[in-house]
Order: sequence, then C-alpha cells, then structure tokens
Amino acid sequence: MSLRCDCADKRRGRGREELMSTNMYMRGNQAAAEAARLARIEFMGAYPIPPSSEIMESISTFINEGRLKAGFMEADGEKSAQIGCFAAVCAGCRTFNATSSQGLLYMHESLPMMAGNRMPMVMVIGNRSVFAPHGMLNDHTDTMLQRDVGWLQLYCETVQEVFDTVIQGYRIVENQKVKLP
Repeated sequence: MSLRCDCADKRRGRGREELMSTNMYMRGNQAAAEAARLARIEFMGAYPIPPSSEIMESISTFINEGRLKAGFMEADGEKSAQIGCFAAVCAGCRTFNATSSQGLLYMHESLPMMAGNRMPMVMVIGNRSVFAPHGMLNDHTDTMLQRDVGWLQLYCETVQEVFDTVIQGYRIVENQKVKLP
C-alpha cells in the first residue's frame, strides 16, 4: 500500500471556521472522532475493541461521506493497526489511532518503537480494566501498564476535555521542542 499525505503547511489555516463556537452534544468517543476530523488526520489504523470502537466507526463514516480525506486501514489486530500507523507517520502523515484494554496490551511491542524514533502520533485510549477473560469496568490498568514506554499520557475528565486534548495532542507531538522519551 502506498500513502500520499499533504504536507504540514497545507494543514494550517483551513477549517478554522468549523471550530468557531458551536454547541454539540456528544459522547466522549464521538468527541474524539470529531476532534480528529477537525485536526485533519491523514491516516488511521483501526481494529475495533470496546469501548473505543465507536471512534473508528465515526472516522470511517467521515471518510465515506467525504467529510475527511484520509487513509483508513482496517487491520487484523491491534498490533497491525499500530504498525500501519508507524508506517504512515514515517511517510509524513498526521496519524490517529484508538484502542483500549487488551488491545493496548497487544500493541505494546510497537509503542516503545514509536517513542524511541520520536514519531508524532495521537492515540485515544478508552480506559477499560485488564483481566481475564474480559473486563468491562472503567479503570486505568491498561494505560498504567504502558507508563514507561515513552508516550505522553493525558487523562480527561469531561467530554469537552476529550475534544480539546485530541486537538492539543497534535500541537504537542508535532512540536520539535517536545522531547520524549
């Protein structure tokens, strides 16, 4: 698969009219997807896992409706989705991913690789407990297990914070002065 991405300077200045004071009622997953659309992501690697599946579905809908021009890779697993994101970032694309729980554990191997190579990417984690067979309760065991892999983790309390943090995330990770790990 070949990827074609617009350069970063084409991203600036467009779409600001969409950000002007608009009241919308939505869930956190919808807010994350809408913020990714407004941030003009260029690629998403996706493998659906609850509770973050709705984010991938929304991004796919935006692309199919022509509201977002981006590549979308539906992978066969979370690790494949993250490796696809790694390739897209290497190609210069603004990249986005979303996962939770065991899905985050499954992609663990690729997380330090992206951090060590200083690859800018935003990933939304719908926090969910990690235990067998499957936990559906909300806690931070999934992200706390990843605390030392070199990714900056930002936690949100409200839907508005989810929306704002996705957009701010790109400003942070694409800033050359931010050095992690």
